[in-house]
Amino acid sequence: MNYLDQAVGDIVADNFATSEVFSAFGIDFCCGGQKLLSTIVAEKGMDPTELLKQLNNAQTQPARGNFNFKEWPLELLVDYVIKYHHKKIRDNGPSLLKLCEKVASVHGNHHPELVEVLNLYRGSLNDLLSHLMKEETALFPFIYQVIDDAQQAKANACFGSVEMPISVMMHEHDHEGERFRQISALTNHYAIPDDACQSYRSMMNQLQQFEQNLHEHIHIENNIIFPEAIRLAKEA
Repeated sequence: MNYLDQAVGDIVADNFATSEVFSAFGIDFCCGGQKLLSTIVAEKGMDPTELLKQLNNAQTQPARGNFNFKEWPLELLVDYVIKYHHKKIRDNGPSLLKLCEKVASVHGNHHPELVEVLNLYRGSLNDLLSHLMKEETALFPFIYQVIDDAQQAKANACFGSVEMPISVMMHEHDHEGERFRQISALTNHYAIPDDACQSYRSMMNQLQQFEQNLHEHIHIENNIIFPEAIRLAKEA
């Protein structure tokens, strides 16, 4: 399979197991999912031999959680994003913020990067909660209508075309992806220092899990839901 001529988001959409390979090589498959792998390899000055070997090996592995999102109906994908990913952010995000505040107040003198991590995470959570609301009150209801009756949905839409709100959502995805790249860099990819207490360890593990969930969340929207919604709207 010629991966170099494919967009990284399409590769992950075909088999989510490849996401772990891209993460290990520091390749953004969600916010940067529209880039060709050959372009990314050139930008990073990488020898692609080992990367391509691991991508081929990943094809023999089942998708994480045995979910093949590309085969799911569009309506089910939107349901999953709302009822799993959006709910997870609302349920777990505020408690993680309190934990970040606690750890920064206790360990911030010896680990000043924790204060910046706290500020980045607080900003991300606030913006994500607003982002979820915009998707659930405007974009996703339109997508549900497109599935039922695309022509009627377009006639009732409060925007010129679905590409407009989608471009706004993708821009916001990029912003949150960048924030978590900064958090990952500040924490040396969530490495736990020797003097970390249990709360510190828990915070690092939860931040890393939050980022992993966010990658899946953004990948499903950017690389599967949004292109399919655009296709259906254009066919009406």
